[in-house]
Amino acid sequence: MEKLLAAVGLLGFLLAAVKREGLLLLIPAISLLAAIAAESLKLGYPPLFSGYYAIALFGALFALSGFSLKANPKFVGTVGAVVTAILLALNPQVKEIPPIVRTPLFFIHVGTAMVSYSVFAVAAIYAVWKGASKEEIEPLTVAKWGFWLFTLSLWVGAVWAFLAWGDLFPVDPKSLLSLGFWLYCGALLHLPFDSKLQRVKEIGVVGAGLYVLFLFLGVNFLLGGSHGF
Repeated sequence: MEKLLAAVGLLGFLLAAVKREGLLLLIPAISLLAAIAAESLKLGYPPLFSGYYAIALFGALFALSGFSLKANPKFVGTVGAVVTAILLALNPQVKEIPPIVRTPLFFIHVGTAMVSYSVFAVAAIYAVWKGASKEEIEPLTVAKWGFWLFTLSLWVGAVWAFLAWGDLFPVDPKSLLSLGFWLYCGALLHLPFDSKLQRVKEIGVVGAGLYVLFLFLGVNFLLGGSHGF
C-alpha cells in the first residue's frame, strides 16, 4: 500500500509539471499524507523518525506549500517528482524506537523543520521563476517565513535534546550544518538593507533551497550521526 500511494504521489507531481496545473499538486499531498496516516494508526504515533516517511512528509508539505503559495507547478512538480521517486527505492518498514524519543517535542521539532524545508524549497522556485519571467514575486518574503519556522524547530529541538539526552546541542553533522544554515539565512534576510547586495538576493534564496535539500536528504542519509536514518 505504501509503495502504491508513493507511486500515486509521483504521478501527481508529474501531471502537475506537464499540465502546469497547481490544483494537481493536491494529488501527491493527499496520497503521501494518507500513507503517513495509515502507518501512524498502525504504530500509534507518527513515524517521522523513519527516512521513508520523513521524505513522504516533505513531499506532501512541499506540494501543499507550492499549491497554497501559487508557485509555478512546472518547477514544483519536477522537484517533487524527483524527491518522491526516492520513496520507490526505499523500504517503508519502520523499526520500533525508544519511548524517550516518542514525545510531543520530538514531533513538533521534526514537523516544523519539515514545513520550513518545504517553504524554503518553494521560495527557491519563486526566485528561479522571478528571474525567468520578471513576475512581481518576492521570494525573500517566503524565505522569511521558512526562517522563523526553522528557528522554532531549532529551539524546540534543543529543549527536546536536553530533556531526552541532557545535551542542548549534540555535536553531529546535522546539528552543525543546521546552525550554519540558520546563520546563512539570517545573513540572507539582511541583503535588502544593502543596495549593492540586493541584486543577488534571488541567488541567495536559490542557494537556501539547495542547502535545504542537502540538509535533509544528503546529511540524514549520507553523513549519519544522531539524525541519520
